[in-house]
Amino acid sequence: MRFGRNENDLRVRDKQWGRSRNLENVVDAFREFLSGRLMEKSSVAEQTLEQLYKLRKWFNSQRVYHFYASSILLAYEACVERPPNVLVKLIDFSHVFPANGAVDDNYLFGLNNVINIVEKYRDSFDSGSYRIVLSSGIN
Repeated sequence: MRFGRNENDLRVRDKQWGRSRNLENVVDAFREFLSGRLMEKSSVAEQTLEQLYKLRKWFNSQRVYHFYASSILLAYEACVERPPNVLVKLIDFSHVFPANGAVDDNYLFGLNNVINIVEKYRDSFDSGSYRIVLSSGIN
């Protein structure tokens, strides 16, 4: 992941950095990523949530596949002269298995944690606080 608010503020986040995220620091990673458009942070969070909610609705209804080790790609245009064009896509399908009519509860567990983080980030603009408690259990 690469981003910066200007040419002098470029940050590179590689695979090793991503693997070092845990329950204590993953929230900071989301906050850093979502704050690229300083004056429109709430808008970027809201557009991200709209797409995450659609993805959750699909996972709640589909009973054909279970996804293991897939990823959700989050992207947006940080340049304020352009629209944010928030993009949420499901990627990495090398471990997809038949669901045998069951909801993919494990995927929904992770997706709901991501939604919780972004919702709390969005809501922090009204309350001035940013505290998130993540669940560490897996169904």
